[in-house]
Amino acid sequence: MIIRRLSMTAGICLLGVSTAVSAFIFEPGAGLGWQYSDNVALTPDDEEADWGAVAYLGGSLIEEGGPLTYNARGTLTYQRYANKTFDDTTYFNLNARVNWEQVENRVNWLVDNFFTQSPINSLGKDVPTNIENRNVFSIAPDFAFPYSSGHRFRLQPFFRDYYFEESSTDNQQYGLDAGWSYPLYPTMRVGVDARLADVNYKDSDAASDYTRSSLRGVVSGSRPHSEYSVDFGTSRISRDKGNDQSGFGGAATYRYQFTGFSSVRARIATDLTDSSQTFFDTEVDPDNGNSINVQTSGDVFRNNVFTLVYDRDDDTFDTRVYAELRDLDYEESLSDREVTDFGVDFNYRVNAYLGTGVFGSYVRIKETDIGRTDKRYILGGR
Repeated sequence: MIIRRLSMTAGICLLGVSTAVSAFIFEPGAGLGWQYSDNVALTPDDEEADWGAVAYLGGSLIEEGGPLTYNARGTLTYQRYANKTFDDTTYFNLNARVNWEQVENRVNWLVDNFFTQSPINSLGKDVPTNIENRNVFSIAPDFAFPYSSGHRFRLQPFFRDYYFEESSTDNQQYGLDAGWSYPLYPTMRVGVDARLADVNYKDSDAASDYTRSSLRGVVSGSRPHSEYSVDFGTSRISRDKGNDQSGFGGAATYRYQFTGFSSVRARIATDLTDSSQTFFDTEVDPDNGNSINVQTSGDVFRNNVFTLVYDRDDDTFDTRVYAELRDLDYEESLSDREVTDFGVDFNYRVNAYLGTGVFGSYVRIKETDIGRTDKRYILGGR
């Protein structure tokens, strides 16, 4: 079964004037848009078309000076369907990161909170009945212990609390990251990283608690226009109920800076993980992929992913081109899938108050367990 949807969007974007005091920056923004879909309900038969009006408000708050830095971004989006196919919908997202360097080069506190409203069923329609609130709070003090001859030891205990409104996968994760690194050459460091995490679900009937551990060798380095990082080793998941899993885990990342305005980043990774950890990782660094392509579940899975991102940001034009290839192999649930996700986003600043842009994306998700394939096309402007 193949389900397709074509969406087109157009509109305008109003940019608020940035207010900067010292290293403090506040950037408000607002926008209007119109979206058309030839299959708004994402059904295989009896497709129904509809127009939707979209309005949004947003802003960011940034502090980059001194030992305390933070970055908070929020958006409020209102969507109204012209033919009343679905009820009017309001979406809210708020991401905040705080970094406090308590002792220079020794003790650093990292606090994150990510709130989103995302689909319960990742292949379902974008309507209120398929939307849930999701939140993750994380706190992680980072302790560094420089040693003679360039040796560096690091310890980072962490605590994360995950909330999923409807998915019955609320959980808390406690853990410890530990690492050692050494500058083998002026442009290269080698090291070892180890991680241990204990995962406890609120509803033990819906998901099994487990312990996740990994041990990796790490090589990283930089040149005048590029930087890279490679880690490789083993991962193991020990479940209270169900089968244990173990296997290879690793990642390779390469970034090249073409000019002062443009760069490209490629990353390939594989690991044993869960949807909560994937949600956190992609919120911390969106270049690692889109968590919406991963079905929320209390199951564990093998996550194989490749991402490629090109960014250009200058005074007038912003350009972003991205690609994601992902293969997910769940241990128990029938959610195995292959994901292909491509997109482009061009923005033009008319002046300090007004901007416009065009964007497009293509997503193909093949659920290999049930033989279903979804294809989504989006073309739009703002």
